[in-house]
Amino acid sequence: MHAPIIFGPGINTQVTSYTALLTNFASHGFVVVGANLLTGGPNDPNNRAAMLEGLDWIIEQNSKAGSAYQGKIDVKHAVSMGYSVGGTAAVEIGGHEAVATVVSIHGHIATAALHGPMLQTSGTQDTIGLPMQQKTYDMSQTQTFLATVMGADHGYITRDVGGVQRPAIVAWLRYWIYNDTGGKHYFYGDDCVMCTSPWVNPQRKNWE
Repeated sequence: MHAPIIFGPGINTQVTSYTALLTNFASHGFVVVGANLLTGGPNDPNNRAAMLEGLDWIIEQNSKAGSAYQGKIDVKHAVSMGYSVGGTAAVEIGGHEAVATVVSIHGHIATAALHGPMLQTSGTQDTIGLPMQQKTYDMSQTQTFLATVMGADHGYITRDVGGVQRPAIVAWLRYWIYNDTGGKHYFYGDDCVMCTSPWVNPQRKNWE
């Protein structure tokens, strides 16, 4: 069974702009569905609607006769993920019953009744986005890690196949979705990968 990822891109960018990054996630056994174009700003309801449509579509394919995905989707362990406005919407739809974890990459202020852990990533040069991610972190009621990369700006994840954020996100997904403890050292312990350079100021709450 393959867990689905619903991914929301940054504002007015085609999801194909993230092909290298999303293909890497898919290589770890995930089925990635992209909301092709989000045209609204942070918290635009149309962004949420587009991501929910994609999530519901892939879940429906699991039970749809003749679908290439029939019987192959883990409908109880979906991932809600996105970058910038997509990362904001990823949090907002994180209360969906199928979503097991949320990954908000350089997202904005958002909240929802999450029932699984959340990873937030940002950078010290994302001078507008980081304070917004901080507010999302402060409002979170679930197990949450806010991870910040020294020198990373708002567009960091879109270059070099995601930089150091990509393997950290992979470790998070593999741990929380596939119970792969090999990546646990990325976020557990005082000497965790996301606790040491080039990562700075690690923040964890409701940590178990």
